[in-house]
Amino acid sequence: MSSLLDLTPFVRSAHRWVYDGGIHEHTRTGYAFAIHYFTAGMGSVCIEGTEYKAEKGAMIFIRPGEVHSFHPLPRQALEAYNVYFDLWSVPRPHQPRFAFAPDEPDPKYMTRVEKCPELAHIPSCTVMGASSLPAVCLHQLCQMEYIVYGEEIASSLLRAILLHAAGSPFNQKVRDYRITRLMQQIELYPDAEFQVEHWCEQSGLRKSQLYKLFREETGMSPMAYQSKMRLKKAALLLLESTQTVTAIAELLGYSSIHHFSKQFSFEYGKSPTEYRQMNRMDTGQGESQFILKSENF
Repeated sequence: MSSLLDLTPFVRSAHRWVYDGGIHEHTRTGYAFAIHYFTAGMGSVCIEGTEYKAEKGAMIFIRPGEVHSFHPLPRQALEAYNVYFDLWSVPRPHQPRFAFAPDEPDPKYMTRVEKCPELAHIPSCTVMGASSLPAVCLHQLCQMEYIVYGEEIASSLLRAILLHAAGSPFNQKVRDYRITRLMQQIELYPDAEFQVEHWCEQSGLRKSQLYKLFREETGMSPMAYQSKMRLKKAALLLLESTQTVTAIAELLGYSSIHHFSKQFSFEYGKSPTEYRQMNRMDTGQGESQFILKSENF
């Protein structure tokens, strides 16, 4: 039995690609592992008879031997980062990557697959933001071709992606892409005006459905989640800007400094000013804990 922790993946290729409905996107069987992270467009990917929604933020994981096909919607070409790789072997030069229907796959070209519990936990489809660790690593992977030690760096990046993907079913329970998409919008724009009607229209859900699914996935209402993300942004602004506490409260739409301080203290256990003083690492406001700790060496 193998572990992802012991692997040094071999990247066959990593590149940007546009799926526009060409014949090569129809039914095929892969000889290697593959990851497709979509950055634009709309459509679907069919894997072993199961259809998965393909849109911005969707990461598709395809295992060797799985029959699959890509189906972009009309005038909605799918743009993606594609990575093809092996985990327990290095392919021979010029070894084919796919068998296209109606041809049957040739077993001699199939990469070696060993029993690996972590790998089994990686879902066929995951939705993630552009700033997530896998998305950032996939972007970097596609820049490795002309970089010194590119092969080694690519292997490390891919290993990080796989470890993150294998752990995600245990670290986060979000599975409904409609709710995930709303969460991503809230995280990016926590200070935006809350409009549940707009979200219902965007997700295709009734208000009662939206609240029910959102609570099932996050444990809180959309409003509570937005408040949490707004306070998170406030904490970042306290550490990474020189704006006053009052200015930050106004920027994030709080009705009063008192209301902001009360909510912030409840969330972080300290007032905004105390939080800034204890955590700032520059010399402008508050003492640097890093400097204090370093002086002990």
